Amino acid sequence: MQKSQSWADKNYSIVKTEDSSPSLHWKLNAEAAGEMMHHRGGALAETEQIYGEVVRQALGLQARHFCSVGLGLGYNEMMIARDILRTNTPISEITVTSYESDPFLVESFLFFLKNPAVISEINSIYQNIINLMAPAEIKQITELLLKLKEEGHWKISGALSAEVVAASMQSPSALYDVVLYDAFSSKTSPELWNEEFLNLFLEKMMSQKCFFSTYACTGPLKRSLKAHGFEVILREGFHGKRNSTLGRRG
Repeated sequence: MQKSQSWADKNYSIVKTEDSSPSLHWKLNAEAAGEMMHHRGGALAETEQIYGEVVRQALGLQARHFCSVGLGLGYNEMMIARDILRTNTPISEITVTSYESDPFLVESFLFFLKNPAVISEINSIYQNIINLMAPAEIKQITELLLKLKEEGHWKISGALSAEVVAASMQSPSALYDVVLYDAFSSKTSPELWNEEFLNLFLEKMMSQKCFFSTYACTGPLKRSLKAHGFEVILREGFHGKRNSTLGRRG
């Protein structure tokens, strides 16, 4: 990553949400309306409500294979690492796969993990997030994520797509136990929310005992989950949103 790059160079603007945690607003181009990565009511609070409880419950039930759809600012990855530490889960048993279509976000997050003390506009966002999430465990979390990456337990892939899923050669022992489906909405990423794709993903990528958690609550999503044997649990949406969805199987 070139140090001279900034969020604005990539059409991102920084937004401080109501719980003081940062998010990004992204525009495809100057004319586009764009979309927030998180709810303005609180990026960290939303992450904890929609995904944190599921991660902790899953770790307690011996779930070990995690998938984060949308690396974004790394909220879910840092939270997974924090909860691995807090539950004393052996990292030799863990796999994490993150999908992210923007190489800039991947490069920025990895630069921060390797150089957390470097003062820059980009690093300041990650420093703010991790300080709010786990102020006493900053060093442990960054070191754990780097160790997972270096030892092959954390894989960062490019954009998730039907072609990627169809070409996947996942062994039964490496299917995802927990999916944190945090992709941009169906308006921005329609291909990730259509029923055909969801059916393919659930069929090929998920283990028999698993969780699928997302902020969204759409008809195609609920139909796909039910068609693949999931119990569909409608949870309270974040900050006034009507519902979020948890799929649970086995």
